[in-house]
Amino acid sequence: MKNVFNNFLLVSDIDGTLTDLKFVPKRNICAIERFIEQGGSFTIATGRSPCAVANIIKQIKINAPVICLNGGYIAEINNNGNFMSPYHNIVLPQGIDKLCRYLSQKFPFIGISSVSLEKYDIFQKSSINDERVLIRGTEVSWDNWNGNFHKILMTMEPDEMSVVAEEGSKKAKELNLDVYFVKTGMYFLEIVPKEVNKGKALLKITDMLGIDRQRTAAIGDNNNDIEMIGVAKYSSAPEISSPELKKEVDFLAGKCENGAVADFIEYLENIFK
Repeated sequence: MKNVFNNFLLVSDIDGTLTDLKFVPKRNICAIERFIEQGGSFTIATGRSPCAVANIIKQIKINAPVICLNGGYIAEINNNGNFMSPYHNIVLPQGIDKLCRYLSQKFPFIGISSVSLEKYDIFQKSSINDERVLIRGTEVSWDNWNGNFHKILMTMEPDEMSVVAEEGSKKAKELNLDVYFVKTGMYFLEIVPKEVNKGKALLKITDMLGIDRQRTAAIGDNNNDIEMIGVAKYSSAPEISSPELKKEVDFLAGKCENGAVADFIEYLENIFK
């Protein structure tokens, strides 16, 4: 088999892209293995914390540093699937608790959770009570706030996001907090350090591996993938993705559950065959 993907990096988002459930579609697993066999470097870029990716890492081959927490954390994994010392590790600024407490009072219906490398703490439950948050998190009181978090994960109805983001951005500016709000799922709005995004993380990996930006590809489904899509030479999104993201990609893949990543790899294979 030709090594057509030597010095070529492919990065995939997880939720809504690589998998929509707990299990990665077999088509994606096989396509990723084929891509690596042809010389390619493959990794994931996710908003999830390292503590929430173990099940995915066990199912697929990864041979490049992993991007977690929307680009705030980059580290290699060893043969056992454990994270090694990070190359990149950025936390939220001090004072973020003031913003979160303000939002909890202003919008008592939203869920607010802090996310660190080891855990998710739920400070306020939402009316949605999304299973993915509840299964990973532990309910705690505001007195348990320790300030050493990588992002804030909020859950709410989709039509509430713009109001919460606008009000939160205004308050963050007032508090001199260098953060931004980004939609990461149908019910998810996150607060992330301003210098953090998946696009910057992708470029850090290309520098680390000595890969030219012209030999990069990325696939994602939501607004926290936009910067990554923008810096990659080749880009894709699953059929069901955010409208803002779909306008930016080169190739629209099929549904996530049917193997959207495999669709994209086949598209790349046709380009480089």
